[in-house]
Amino acid sequence: MKNLIPILWMLLLIFLSIILESPIPVKPHDYEGFSALNAKKHMDIMASECHFMGTEENRKVRDYILGEFEKLNIPTEVFTGYCEQAYGSYKQIAKTENIIATIKGSGTGKSLVLAGHYDSVLSAPGAADDVHAVACMIETARLLKDENLKNDLVFLITDGEEQGLLGAKAFVESKDLSSIGMVLNYEARGNSGAGIFFEWSEGNAWLAKEMRKAASNPVASSMAYEIYNKLPNDTDFTHFKTAGLKGINHAFIDGFSFYHNPADTPERINMRSVQHTGENMWRMAMHFGNADISDIPTDTNASFFNFFGLLVIYPASLDFIILLLLLAVTGLCFYRDLKTGLSIKSILYHLFIIIICSILSVVSCIGLSFLLFDIYPQYAHFYTGQFYNHKWYILAATGIAIIFFKILNSDLENLKALQSAGLTLLCLIAVLSYLVLPTASYLIAIPGLGLSLYYYASHYPLKDKLLNKNYLRYLLSTVVLGVWGPVIITLFLAFSIKLLFVPALMAILILLASVILFPETWEGKHYIYLGILFLLSGLGAAHWYSSPTPEKPLPSSLYYQYNVDSKNAYWITNDPDINEGNRSIMAEAEKIELPLPIRKKLAVKTTVQPGVSIPIVASDSSETRIFIKSEDEVFKSRMLIQNTSNIKSLELNGYPALANNQSENIFYVDLLGFTQDSIEIRFSKKDTLKMDTLWLSSKMGTLPQDVDLPDNYIRKDAYTEIIQSIIF
Repeated sequence: MKNLIPILWMLLLIFLSIILESPIPVKPHDYEGFSALNAKKHMDIMASECHFMGTEENRKVRDYILGEFEKLNIPTEVFTGYCEQAYGSYKQIAKTENIIATIKGSGTGKSLVLAGHYDSVLSAPGAADDVHAVACMIETARLLKDENLKNDLVFLITDGEEQGLLGAKAFVESKDLSSIGMVLNYEARGNSGAGIFFEWSEGNAWLAKEMRKAASNPVASSMAYEIYNKLPNDTDFTHFKTAGLKGINHAFIDGFSFYHNPADTPERINMRSVQHTGENMWRMAMHFGNADISDIPTDTNASFFNFFGLLVIYPASLDFIILLLLLAVTGLCFYRDLKTGLSIKSILYHLFIIIICSILSVVSCIGLSFLLFDIYPQYAHFYTGQFYNHKWYILAATGIAIIFFKILNSDLENLKALQSAGLTLLCLIAVLSYLVLPTASYLIAIPGLGLSLYYYASHYPLKDKLLNKNYLRYLLSTVVLGVWGPVIITLFLAFSIKLLFVPALMAILILLASVILFPETWEGKHYIYLGILFLLSGLGAAHWYSSPTPEKPLPSSLYYQYNVDSKNAYWITNDPDINEGNRSIMAEAEKIELPLPIRKKLAVKTTVQPGVSIPIVASDSSETRIFIKSEDEVFKSRMLIQNTSNIKSLELNGYPALANNQSENIFYVDLLGFTQDSIEIRFSKKDTLKMDTLWLSSKMGTLPQDVDLPDNYIRKDAYTEIIQSIIF
């Protein structure tokens, strides 16, 4: 039983390090500062239905926001911007309507911008992504409108973020940015969890220190800063940062199952997460609204991380010193071990065993991921497989790592060789992380330094005087697990069930720490039992919660397509399989090739006629213009010209889609945010006698008939697509 105490101590430290990063409690309505309950009334209205850009629902949300700022007597404008972006032969052309509200400051310094977006994806009402941020902005504006801040406080609420960051792109390309001192952008990639300051502009030391002064229970790490700089993921903040603006990006990322899910409703969002976001938005706006942000220092980066609820910040230049100390102390340990008879061969052997253990854990977790998608096909309906039960697999992956590590290191006759090999591995990882992710090297270097110091002290001739009360190893275990504990779940939430090996690898690091600090726990079979318990309880609980429920429904995709030329109609799904949410319609579906874009999807032919009007196509007498008119609202128009060799130029609603064209490539273009129930196409051709074909897809937000859904399913992609050819 005595050997179990250190294990329970380590588990307690991990639990505390994670729980102390939880979002803060919700404040009452009459709280003198920010209350999520006051923001909730805005969320209930704005997230009552999906509000994809360019739709009537989107305009309702726009008008609601304008109305709330008008009630507060805050000057507001709608900035209509146009932009395009191309990906090879595919192009997006968009008209966005950004909302800009400004509380004038008493000084002449640069302005502080709070940014978020008000559009949603097609199939989700977006309570978290990103209505919560807009609601927090409205409430923050109410709290600060009479505070007489020194700097202008600008609320930039963008449109078209979900379709490619279009509103932010139009803003930075069209507006004078010289008056902006910094930007605080707010996002969500889930519906719960702590609000995390996760992305930073370069030279973040000043920003990090000032953020710590202002924020309540701030959650941030330079590891997130480094990783996000390497990832292709983008938000509106990407355009702000690329344009040279300084600032911080913020989001909560737990509850990833609800990301872009039709179930992302106000009833399901964690109000503590809204409180954490909104309270820090309010506090940050007050702080930076009165700070000198006209010339923010950008000469240095900081290293920073949470440690049992505290935010530790230090100059990134110290990381190299910490790394050198780690290498020096480990080198002393290594030298002394060799002098006392430990062989290099033995150390290398145990290092090899640790690496084999890591490889086996990684391979097993990858295999488990693939197996889970076969056993539970419903997981594939969610981004990266993050079904509602996905956290239980952290426990299972940890159990796998523990079992492999204990089995492969069951012979502890040469414990010092295993400990020395563990320190050697930590040094190698620390050097690599410093080279690749410099301000995140603390993750290995600081715990590694603590472990190497203990290892050296525990074998020092005066060790009995130094360690007679065991205080040192319990103290250092607090340092090690305070740094590593939160990372297990944070990295998993950031990367998903497809990367189960991430918590497994973190578990191996913690096991190495336990071998050095608490070697007595490795006597007997405690860890084998713990690994089996974690594995079976994780898999068992995940299975228990693997079925959708009315509270946690399975999104089911179903849309209708009608081809005007062939008169063929189809029911189609974007889901990877047929499920109970669409089986009544799609039971006989098979994969067939469909146009625009040409892609194989599960589809079944139907005799059901479209419940919307067919867009009318007409040409003028000059034969250089085409008019398209629809009685029903079109939320997205897609056009395809399979060969553009005869097209000199093409304009869509006055916007140049092709100019001075010399290409013969296939050309796709999506028209977004325009009044698409009325489209004017102007064109010029090289050979005016040659006929060319343009394929038009018009998407409208309705199905031609109601399709019953079980109460544990929720509809996704419920729209009609009309396809027709236009000869010109």
